[in-house]
Amino acid sequence: MSLPSDAKIFVAEHRGFVGQSIVRKLQRLGYHNITTREARELDLREKDQVHAFFEKELPDYVFVSSVKVEGPVSDAIYPAQWLHDNLLVMANTIHAAYLYDVEKLVCIDCSSTYADLGALPRTMSYLQAELIEETQRVCTVVSQTTTELCDSYRRQYGCDFVSAVFSSLYGPPLGGSGQRSSVVLALLHDMQRAKETGQAAVRWPSDDRWCRDLLYADDMADACLFLAGQVSEAGAIHVGGGHTWSLVDLAEAVKAVVGYEGRFEIDPGAARLPPRGAFAGDMLHARGWSATTPLHVGIRQTYRWYLQHRPSAPLG
Repeated sequence: MSLPSDAKIFVAEHRGFVGQSIVRKLQRLGYHNITTREARELDLREKDQVHAFFEKELPDYVFVSSVKVEGPVSDAIYPAQWLHDNLLVMANTIHAAYLYDVEKLVCIDCSSTYADLGALPRTMSYLQAELIEETQRVCTVVSQTTTELCDSYRRQYGCDFVSAVFSSLYGPPLGGSGQRSSVVLALLHDMQRAKETGQAAVRWPSDDRWCRDLLYADDMADACLFLAGQVSEAGAIHVGGGHTWSLVDLAEAVKAVVGYEGRFEIDPGAARLPPRGAFAGDMLHARGWSATTPLHVGIRQTYRWYLQHRPSAPLG
């Protein structure tokens, strides 16, 4: 079942990586009754603003992301602010969706993407390992709380609210920033710079345990619409591409797209992040949904964006 063609759809934080991908998908499918607001117009942390917006707009479907995955990497050093802001956003949005009879609310957790910033090259050394770990803990708290809120409103009020946890996302940020908003973009940047400067090798701090289930942004947006139209389940619904890539295999795929002929090397002395497996057994696969963008296609499309938007000076 797809969403009704005349459904009023609210996409929160539509300027972000997740929100833009969903809006673009909706527009491609012919949905025109899409409601968005700039952050300066609607602060989701402010309960009165959220309630006034829902009372005025009365959306049928709502998509809201619980964790921001774009913006300056330095945001990671403010875990307390992250926890405070994201909990307010989710609590206010979920409660307003209940009060104003939203037909379907999809809460989107993409914290895996943010955690991948811990694998960025050592040039980002000011982002200390303990701060990365603290940010990951904050992301986990927000994710678990969001899922519990959705489930509680489902049990107590019969609300059709679902909470989805996505694997590591990548793809064009769709704007003029975010050159390091995913591991794929960071690799593209380093491989391209090494190609242009004749660098013999690209060296990254990591280890051979690093692996990720990567999901292209358009597939993420497609999964969100599938969730809104066909899934009504409690608990965290895990969504991924269904295949795990090691850092070395991912780097080789990026090298092939960029045309870099040097070496990719791993620095085993770096701070280490735990591996994550594929989400191959998730509920959506069992219901007939699967990602459709092969890795090499997604990397190529992301590379085209990067060449058009990369900064004039190398990133530090």
